[in-house]
Amino acid sequence: MALTTRTERLIDAAAELNTSLAKKLDESGLGFLVWASPTGSRSPEETLVWHPDYGKNFLSRIIYYISCIVISSLKGALRFWGYKGFNYVHINKKSRILLVMPDEITDHSDRYRTSYLSEDEGFPVDKIVFSRSKRIGRRFTSLPYFKKIKLFFNITHAIIKDVFERTRKRAINIYYLDILATFLEWFLSQTWYFHVDLYSLIKTLVSPGQSNYKALTAVHEMHFYSKIVWQVAKEESLSGVTAQHAMIIPEKLWYFPHKKENETKFAMPDVFFVYSEETKNMLGENYPPTTKFPLCYSPRFKGWKDTGAVSKSPEVKRENKEFILFAGGLTPFDTTSLLEAIDNLLNIKNSRENMRIRYRLHPHARIRFRDKVRISNAVNSKKLELSNNSLVEDLEKSFLVIGAYTMVLRQAALMGIPVLSICSNKYIHPSVLPPGEKWNAVTGELSWDRIIQQMNTVPDGAIKKSLIKDLGMDNAEFSTKLIYETCNLDKGKD
Repeated sequence: MALTTRTERLIDAAAELNTSLAKKLDESGLGFLVWASPTGSRSPEETLVWHPDYGKNFLSRIIYYISCIVISSLKGALRFWGYKGFNYVHINKKSRILLVMPDEITDHSDRYRTSYLSEDEGFPVDKIVFSRSKRIGRRFTSLPYFKKIKLFFNITHAIIKDVFERTRKRAINIYYLDILATFLEWFLSQTWYFHVDLYSLIKTLVSPGQSNYKALTAVHEMHFYSKIVWQVAKEESLSGVTAQHAMIIPEKLWYFPHKKENETKFAMPDVFFVYSEETKNMLGENYPPTTKFPLCYSPRFKGWKDTGAVSKSPEVKRENKEFILFAGGLTPFDTTSLLEAIDNLLNIKNSRENMRIRYRLHPHARIRFRDKVRISNAVNSKKLELSNNSLVEDLEKSFLVIGAYTMVLRQAALMGIPVLSICSNKYIHPSVLPPGEKWNAVTGELSWDRIIQQMNTVPDGAIKKSLIKDLGMDNAEFSTKLIYETCNLDKGKD
């Protein structure tokens, strides 16, 4: 769904606050924290403030403001005494590239490979793999108590100064307050200790005399830690490299730098691998002219090509189908939206009791407690079944695959399986399918008639060709060799 006017104004307010705070904090070397904060690394996954349904109830807004101050302050006090750093592994092959990534996206082997980047023989890559919850490798912190206090007061001073400036200009409005509350929730809870430590660790490992790195790479183009990687790359005169890891569509451009933010010292990647020329053109205005946008496709989709998923016949054999598959995504509101659609179908009179509905959870799904209860009740009453099968097996047995924001929809469409993307008017839901009613529906309007109609709408050659192009499957695979060649790096170990 398109962004509401309220969300667009929030984005403008966030850009103004970020720009103001970053300029105030750059002198103390803390400006990068603003860009790594929830107002700088904007995502609807992290807070409900961005969503259309937020703030309609004045009382809920007041409660949110108070909780931001009180609850976050309590968390911050506990973290002040309890934070002892994070764990990391440094794989050092004395290569030219240093890849920084979270442990969650690795295979957890001693080589810490990831499906986000192919490693070519003869084109080595060093790695920093970090974890805030898991004990791996070594523990690192650069924050004794006195430094935590000093940094806290530096940031507090910048915030107070900004509020006074806004008050004097009579520029405080509800959007500014919403964004300020979002920033305060993050700042007061003091989760930024990790951000400072990660910056310090990378800075230490790439400093002159410690390494021969020429490029720093982050495989998440939008995440907070990528902003930290690019900041270090900028300070150390290294190439900052990143790659598209998910679909980038017009509704998601607000995740990326705002034109007001481009006027600051905000560190950007020097090389940004994307899937298509269309994506490159969309992002062009968000980045400086010096940023290069070479093309690639993600190794995560390699299996689709290897198994022939993209070339299967669109013919659907009904006798092999058993159920309607709801494919869950990562975010809490993704699960909520799918459950709303399922409830709507089950509550319709004369519903098709013989039609099985299967729910497939995302392996790392963040699910609200009330939604866990809803799922459990539906499973116990045999209205819903949970999948324990492989994804391919589920897809091949599905009459129809329904999802919100999940790449499973694209995989199913490429296999010639009918698909439907749904959204709730309460949340921001970028669709991974082409726009229009043919492939998209609103949760509250979903009916059995629409289900039957969609089951008979088989993805044709045109949509499959469009999806293949969007995913960059005709491009070179994102790999260490591609980075070496694009950045003109030698493979020496001097």
